[in-house]
Amino acid sequence: MKKAALFVTAALLLALVAPVFAQPFADVPTDHWAYDAIAELAAKGLVEGYPDGTFKGDRALTRYEMAMIVARLLARIEAVAAQIPGPPPPPPAPEVRRADVDALQRDISALRSSIDTINRLVREFQTDLQALGVRIESIEEELRNLRGQLDKTKVTGDYYGEYTSRVVGAPAVKYLSRIRLTARGQIAPNVAGVLRVRAYSDTGAFSMDFDRLYLDVNNVLGVLNFRLGLQTISFGPYGLLLNQDGLNTRRDAFKVSTSVGGISLTAAAIRHDASTQILTGRVSFGFIPGWPLGVNFRSDSAPGQVDTGLGLDLTGSLWAGVTLNFEYMTWTPSGGTASPSYQAGLGFNFSELTGTEMAFSPTMNVWYKNFGSSVPKDSADKPAHTLASDWDANIFGDIIAWGADLSLQVTPATSFTVSYETGNRPGADKIYSLVDATVKHSLAQNTTLGFTYRTTSGNAFPNYTFYRVYLTYSW
Repeated sequence: MKKAALFVTAALLLALVAPVFAQPFADVPTDHWAYDAIAELAAKGLVEGYPDGTFKGDRALTRYEMAMIVARLLARIEAVAAQIPGPPPPPPAPEVRRADVDALQRDISALRSSIDTINRLVREFQTDLQALGVRIESIEEELRNLRGQLDKTKVTGDYYGEYTSRVVGAPAVKYLSRIRLTARGQIAPNVAGVLRVRAYSDTGAFSMDFDRLYLDVNNVLGVLNFRLGLQTISFGPYGLLLNQDGLNTRRDAFKVSTSVGGISLTAAAIRHDASTQILTGRVSFGFIPGWPLGVNFRSDSAPGQVDTGLGLDLTGSLWAGVTLNFEYMTWTPSGGTASPSYQAGLGFNFSELTGTEMAFSPTMNVWYKNFGSSVPKDSADKPAHTLASDWDANIFGDIIAWGADLSLQVTPATSFTVSYETGNRPGADKIYSLVDATVKHSLAQNTTLGFTYRTTSGNAFPNYTFYRVYLTYSW
């Protein structure tokens, strides 16, 4: 149809613009402004004029004359349209041969014969098939039960191997190999258990113990969650008052937690050792949107003494790419006076801060710490496999220091972190500084190779330098 329309249009345009070589009417001179148009219409037979050979252009056109012109125009259009070829006729229907019909009938007969054979076999072995069907249903039921048990229990593991050499200070070398297996199982809809067994060696002989062993009972009365058993508990971004996660000081404890109306509450009783019991708790709520405020409490009870502490922490984002952490704690030993401590830090993600993806994805942390002379003495709980000089300043009191670290993603598989901290111990009038550099490289999925170099100087602590190579793998 589009081709036909184009053809008709072109034909009409040609008809209208064709030149006229003869004067059609005596009363239309060749220099008249409408001469070309009148001559063109006359040449195409659309206007004929009057019998006397005149056009009478000044006379009004009657409706009869208009009808005659339109009729001639339609006749011309129909004549042109008749020359346009129509659509091709449809192809003839395919011929059905007798041989094709015979082949189809043979296939239908063979199919009917196969169905009859299957029905005969089913009738002949109906009893055996029924017994087999019962057996298959039984096996499928056992598989479903087994699959359900497997879905409720998940076993994961990890390996850590370390070689550490101290080259400044009293020379020392440490080898550590550790394997941990963790099983998590759903005992009931609201009851789950966690068991982690650890086998490790830093002296050549392997030791084995339970690293975690606790039971979770959740959604009691719709709001209460309980955890009972060997576990770790920490409060605040730095754990000034209680930091069992950072030191891996797992202890038998009973913990209860709940959250109501945007307020989270946690309380726990911890068996620290044979003579010391710890009662602790935390309340956290939205101080302002995006800035949770935590209030912490701890009391250590031993025969003849009670040490108590209160803590406060605040975390949040100042703006895109910049976060703030602040924690305050005061610790009052039995028979002593309260000693305050606090630590504040800023975290910078430069890609988020600038709004562009920067090379190496740099991040930085800057911190300031001021620890009073009295702090909870959890240093005795440091893992036995670490070197005596491989200390964490957070577990010591009487420290004023600042520090910073910078992390870079050198390649998609390799990261580099360097940190520096310097400070003094006002009570002893001694200073110290620490430099730490760590490279981590992902060898494969869940496999990481790391190298750490650390050195200290000053007179606040024994000076030392060591390097460590380690390998981690999880499955």
